[in-house]
Amino acid sequence: AAEAAGEVGGEEGGNAAGAGLEAALAEQAEKLAAAEAGLEAMRDRALRALAAAENVKGVAARDVANAREYAVAGFAREMAEVADNLARGLGAVKEESLGEDGNKELKGLFEGIKATENQLLKVFEKHGMKRFGAEGEVFDPNIHQAMFEADVPGAEPGTIITVMKPGFTIKERLLRPAQVGVKKKTA
Repeated sequence: AAEAAGEVGGEEGGNAAGAGLEAALAEQAEKLAAAEAGLEAMRDRALRALAAAENVKGVAARDVANAREYAVAGFAREMAEVADNLARGLGAVKEESLGEDGNKELKGLFEGIKATENQLLKVFEKHGMKRFGAEGEVFDPNIHQAMFEADVPGAEPGTIITVMKPGFTIKERLLRPAQVGVKKKTA
């Protein structure tokens, strides 16, 4: 009976030790799970921080590229005025003044100004600047500025009938709208 009591006591002691071991293992498993969850949260934060840094880098690169492409916009706008003045000068000369019986000095001056205008427009194109706005085009309020409307026979309603100042774009961005007269739309 004593042996049986010893065995029972031994089992109880073993059960108590086993229960303590199981509790310690359960506690360690909880700590491990918490540590793994913390590690996963840190990994997630690190990946988000890396993604945010990459986004900032991309935005900065785009901003630098835009600054390079469009930094000359003010200068280009002023040069468009120079092109306007050359065109006005050319328009002031009557064609009959340039004929065989015309003034040779005037003809030479006209040809020089025309060559200068052509060269300036080539330089504009080389740097992504284009002139637009021609009579007969359909009026587009996104790129044209209507200065007046008139009823002109033979012109389609909503088309440009005269160009007061051509417009300019630089690399697909509007630099200056074309100032135009437009054929009235009939009611």
